[in-house]
Amino acid sequence: MKKILFISVPELDISFPPAAVAVLKPIALSAGYQMDLFDFNIDLHSKLSNNEWQDLISYCELVADKMPVPLLNKIQNSFIKSLDRLVDDNTEYLAFSVFSIYSIRITKILLDLTRLVYPSKKLICGGNGLSSKIDGMPKDFGLTLLDSNVVNYCIFGEGELALASLLRGEIDHPGINSTNQKQISNLDDLPFADYEGIDMSQYSGNKLLITGSRGCVRNCSFCDISKIWDKFRYRSANLLVEEIKKNFYATGITAFEFTDSLINGSTKNFRRFNELLILAKEQDPNLASITYSGQFICKQKNNMEPEVYELMHRAGCRQITVGIESFSEKIRFHMGKKFSDSDIEYHLEQCARWGIQNVWLMIVGYPTETTEDHQLTIDRLTEFKNYAKMNIIAYLRWGLTMHIYDDTPISAMLDELGIDAGIQNISDGLYSWSSDKNPMLTLDERIRRRLELHEISHALGYKMPNVRSELLSIKALAQGKL
Repeated sequence: MKKILFISVPELDISFPPAAVAVLKPIALSAGYQMDLFDFNIDLHSKLSNNEWQDLISYCELVADKMPVPLLNKIQNSFIKSLDRLVDDNTEYLAFSVFSIYSIRITKILLDLTRLVYPSKKLICGGNGLSSKIDGMPKDFGLTLLDSNVVNYCIFGEGELALASLLRGEIDHPGINSTNQKQISNLDDLPFADYEGIDMSQYSGNKLLITGSRGCVRNCSFCDISKIWDKFRYRSANLLVEEIKKNFYATGITAFEFTDSLINGSTKNFRRFNELLILAKEQDPNLASITYSGQFICKQKNNMEPEVYELMHRAGCRQITVGIESFSEKIRFHMGKKFSDSDIEYHLEQCARWGIQNVWLMIVGYPTETTEDHQLTIDRLTEFKNYAKMNIIAYLRWGLTMHIYDDTPISAMLDELGIDAGIQNISDGLYSWSSDKNPMLTLDERIRRRLELHEISHALGYKMPNVRSELLSIKALAQGKL
């Protein structure tokens, strides 16, 4: 049987297997291919020391300009030894998953090496990282790869139908070697993700990923999600429950995390999902321990009534990630978030009542942010600190500082906001902007506010993950490296 080897590269979460292989496995099988998985991300994590892993992450995240030569040699040797074990005469394709901008540098190294050692094999790349550019690339990464003939195929956008067409030899499908990709109109037509056969003991999180929707119901000013997906589409609630049941019985895993931009984009469908999962648990006691988590949008009270939070609790919702972004209502409405201070308070009250943890995503230094807005953030941190003690606000994610991407709504507001784009460095997110309509908000001031919020959050008892990585990136930002 012909084979396709699917390769996941750093940087990825090490707590669960990559979703892409589970999603694409049934696609490959239906096209007559056996799909093998090489999760080089988790394999490498097991072979590197903590310091080596941190050096790799610093390089992938554009914090370090170079990777130490001994580490580079170790990574290349390990990769080729593994490929020698996995690739045989039946292996027709080697498919690299470029998950994000932070996968670009290491992917380029591995592709060059693979092309040298296996010149007759066909190389495919896919993933959101193809649409980013770093290190002064004149074009996005995927187009750069095609121009240099490093790979045979790049799949831009959603991969299921495009990969199926490619494996059938139909390379004129939208998204194959061109950025003319089209959305999949009906997600219900796609097969269930298949995690059977994956060695779950390699992963610390003991959970699986599941997709309920793609796209977003908002068009927030700072976000480029609409560049990836024009429309919000969601899968039927009954199919989500059936996929959870299938993978639970195949793997024994009880924790599921949604990959969605927001799990409650359609409140009606989200409510039905919870109702059906509750019913499934009542009918089959084996499902009782199933839980789920995912990204969530804070909505107005009349769109998220109290009983919906109760249903979430009963269905097994344990944690949600919410893009609060700012404690200034004025800023949030400029962003397009469309929820008020009272909506946040109501949301917290309901989550506290039903024991649903929150991870809050925040932005420091939005272009309209004033010193009064910053002080309001500090005041709100004090006001909400009891929710942190209760572990309802389980984590705060401050990120770096406000940066501007091409093809986002705010990139079309530069004149309106008086923004001077400044000098682009190696990242595709612009950090070094200034505004003549808000001249106090310099890059130095944005960094100062970000560090101040870290110190205050820590003093008030808020937990903040990935602190080391973020602070190193802020240091690089201050040095003009990002």
